[in-house]
Amino acid sequence: MAQTINIQVRRDTAANWSTTGTTTNGNAGNPILNSGEFGFETDTGKFKLGDGTNTWNLLTSYYTKTGIPLGAASLDSSGKVTATQIPTALAPATLTATGIVTGSNLSGANTGDQSLTGLGGFPVAGGTLTGAINEAGPVTLASAATVAIGAAAANTINITGAVAITAFDTIAAGAERNIIFAGTLTLTYSATALILPSVASITTAAGDAARMVSLGAGNWKCLSYTRASGGALVNSAQIALTSVNNWSLTQTSTEMAVAYAATVTLDAATVSNHINIGVLTGNIVLANPTSFVNAVLLNIWLTQDATGSRLLSLGSNIKTSGGAGILLSTAPNAIDFLTLSYNPTKGIWIAVIAKGVA
Repeated sequence: MAQTINIQVRRDTAANWSTTGTTTNGNAGNPILNSGEFGFETDTGKFKLGDGTNTWNLLTSYYTKTGIPLGAASLDSSGKVTATQIPTALAPATLTATGIVTGSNLSGANTGDQSLTGLGGFPVAGGTLTGAINEAGPVTLASAATVAIGAAAANTINITGAVAITAFDTIAAGAERNIIFAGTLTLTYSATALILPSVASITTAAGDAARMVSLGAGNWKCLSYTRASGGALVNSAQIALTSVNNWSLTQTSTEMAVAYAATVTLDAATVSNHINIGVLTGNIVLANPTSFVNAVLLNIWLTQDATGSRLLSLGSNIKTSGGAGILLSTAPNAIDFLTLSYNPTKGIWIAVIAKGVA
């Protein structure tokens, strides 16, 4: 005759299982289950499997909550699975400041703090990211002799103020930071602590940006520096040649057009060495050029209009032979070629003209 055997698994609430004293039903809490013996938490749907050695609180939990028996969930009138049949979401583990999973988020033998790599979460090297990395928004730091960009709470830092910067703080080699300057200050060049691409100190401007990488031991290198104006970090027209240079090819410069005006002031630091001033529709004053640099030469084309006889006056620091000034060709449409050479010792420009060249 067939017999029906009912098997019941040991069961209790999670609180009674884990208590270290006597439970509300008179049983001993935190027991040691026999090897292979099941224990079920009636209020959480979790169960544990005994090993004959560890107490309940040291055993690994398993989750069993599903829909109705046989895994076939019932649907509501809109065809959706009801919330009561969906397992309760488990809270994500919290991490320490260094990215370690705290022991309170672990069960079983892994009760100490564990790295994500040790738990198989992230590869030590290689691997492929399948989504974007969204960094924290920029933080703002005030300029100082040493600015703590390494300890900043973001990879992008806005630096305000005008105090000269001579160093950044110490962080592991390889760390990178993006810096945006809010105004004018000096980044002080150092061959060790603050290596800059110009091999010289940099005067910042509002909106300038720098990308820095730590070399370790408080040393940083600027990988790139971008002017907000779009200009070059170093004005190549003013790079001093400190030794004899032999040019293997002809050196050229682009002719620059400058509109005619009754008074023209040339900026020697920004104009080309060859300047074509627009047709002279009236007399012209060539004022003292600004931004003098050593032994600069300015070659200037001057063209009379169809009327001709336009006069040239020179600034007080532009000198001519015998102090006689410069008299332009008077013929209509005549073209003269004027050269200015700066003498830094005397602080004057020397003017020489070739008349009627075309």
